[in-house]
Amino acid sequence: MKYKYQIFFFTVSLFFIFSPTVHADAMIQINEIAWMGTSTSANAEWIELYNPTSISVDLTGWKLSATDGSPNISLSGTITASGYFLLERTSDATVPGVTANQIYTGALSNSGEHLQLTDPSGAVVDNVDGSGGWPAGDDASKNTMQRSGSSWITAAGTPNSANSATNVPAATQNSNSNNSSATTTSSTVQNDDDSPNQIENTAKSMTEIPVKPDPKFTASAVIPDYATAGVAVSMSIIVHDNGHREYASGKFVWSYGDGASDTFVRNTTANHIFYYPGTYPVTLTYYSAETKEEPDYLFKKTIEIVGAAVSIAGMTDDGGVILSNDSTEDIDLENWKINSSGFQYAFPKYTLIPKGDHLYISSHTLGFRLQSNSATLYNPTNTSISSYGQRTNAQTARAFRTSDHQILGLANVADTEEIPTLTDPAIPQKSSLPEVISMREFLQKHKDLIFGFFAILAIVLAYGGFRLYANRNSGAYQDENDLELDDADDLL
Repeated sequence: MKYKYQIFFFTVSLFFIFSPTVHADAMIQINEIAWMGTSTSANAEWIELYNPTSISVDLTGWKLSATDGSPNISLSGTITASGYFLLERTSDATVPGVTANQIYTGALSNSGEHLQLTDPSGAVVDNVDGSGGWPAGDDASKNTMQRSGSSWITAAGTPNSANSATNVPAATQNSNSNNSSATTTSSTVQNDDDSPNQIENTAKSMTEIPVKPDPKFTASAVIPDYATAGVAVSMSIIVHDNGHREYASGKFVWSYGDGASDTFVRNTTANHIFYYPGTYPVTLTYYSAETKEEPDYLFKKTIEIVGAAVSIAGMTDDGGVILSNDSTEDIDLENWKINSSGFQYAFPKYTLIPKGDHLYISSHTLGFRLQSNSATLYNPTNTSISSYGQRTNAQTARAFRTSDHQILGLANVADTEEIPTLTDPAIPQKSSLPEVISMREFLQKHKDLIFGFFAILAIVLAYGGFRLYANRNSGAYQDENDLELDDADDLL
């Protein structure tokens, strides 16, 4: 008996191991496409999926997308066994009276699309190549494109229900449609099926209103690949429809990837300051109307923000400045400023300082010599980036240090700093102009000589004063003796 049980379990195991596995996800189909919209609106598009298997399928991780990027739908929810899954564009009101299983955005082009249904692994489960034109469906009558076996037919829409079994030819558009007296009578109806005569007369009696399809939006942007922390970055974009007309109005929503955003109702150049180095995904969401809830176009680009590691490395021999760029990229110094005791110089556009290099600015270019051998470098937002001269770095650290972070790309600094000079071997040397020194430097350099001069002058002045005082006292004594002699002569 024990061996019988073992044989039984062994047989069952072999069955599960070697029996073929049915993958339900390989059977989900794109079943019906209303690429033309409805008689209510050309924007009222919808797509239907069908599950021909006997088990429900979780659509989490599945995607239905066009190869040109619109629409691009990440599916969610469950499609029941032998059931349908209705996707409605923009809102659940797209198909009145039928509840959508999922809402999506993105227009289908009336000229055709290539749609692919992929499972969570990325494998293509179903494929509808209408890139050369939709194989079925009619824009005039709004009859949808429906799967019929391995082909497609045109028939009245059947959202969330079985497809039609009868193909309906596209409505004929000719001059007879302008004859207002043409009507459809009961004599043309031969049975419950759509006969050719009935369809022809129905086409004649219709009032045809051409519906302009939704435009396909594209955009071209001017966004730099990299920029400097703490400096305003200018970004602009041009939105076109079908590659032709440029859109200047609507709603333009910029998101800069650092938590900040701007919204414009006109196509306006965006200016934004990134305060910390890093990589930021910048996106522009475009709405063709201010009141729209779903965007018409989404543009994305990544921008690299580098630290503003530019500093004043020293002075030139003629009283100018030497700048050093320790950044990983070239830095444009446009609107950066050098200030020295009220004298200021602003750098023009496209003044580039190469990465890892120095920039020498003569006092002739500045228009002034550094006052008191000191200067401060400011970025375009008037933030002090570097100071040179008689100043401790404790002041700089208090202004720029925030815990362990580096603000604007500035490294934490020590409390004291040795002021570099042109004799510093770390600074490349350049040929100098004739030396010109200030009065303070002259006095400091020759203070001993000046002190000796004034000491001698003081001695001379003191001696002259003493002599003058002595001479005056000596003259008064002589005058008094002469007066006494005169008085004696008078007595005699």
